[in-house]
Amino acid sequence: MVSNLARFFESAVNAPHKVLGRNLKPFSLLHYLWLEHVESPFVHTDKPISRADVELAVLICSCDSSNAIQARLKSSQSWVSRILAAWFRRKGNLKTDVASFLTYHEDYFCPPEYITKKDGTFYVENIPWLLNLATYIIRETGWSEETVWTMPLGKLFWYDASLRYLKSGEAHIVTDAERAAEEALTAGGAK
Repeated sequence: MVSNLARFFESAVNAPHKVLGRNLKPFSLLHYLWLEHVESPFVHTDKPISRADVELAVLICSCDSSNAIQARLKSSQSWVSRILAAWFRRKGNLKTDVASFLTYHEDYFCPPEYITKKDGTFYVENIPWLLNLATYIIRETGWSEETVWTMPLGKLFWYDASLRYLKSGEAHIVTDAERAAEEALTAGGAK
């Protein structure tokens, strides 16, 4: 059982991450959007992960803007980049590199545990949740689009939960007592 306080600390307190020799930026909405765009198996978890998938995810997450990502994608076509990638393929271990990338992802993305609606959703269904989250934070804080889209994703969810609580007095976050009661019910039903 991981408390919401522990989930907040996980999202807000981070260590530097290096995968395939690249320093990764804090995992943000921008990174998630690009990983979704390239249909990365780190987002579409039903797909197997290849070495090229790890390299592409690392390339995306080592940038802090769409322009930098596009430039890096374009330069990754160069012969020098292909030689370096081949060297990492020979030198690296796919399982270890995937684990390193997942550790990085989990270090920045540990959102609060929300109570879900009866239909299983929390956000409005007709609006993509990424846009809904960014729009709400921008509207409520006046922060720039760049600030919101490049903020660590887990931290953004915590701001969202806090702002919703300040606005309505309700956060819809599962309490430790509710989680313990649910676990007791589950354990009782498993006998």
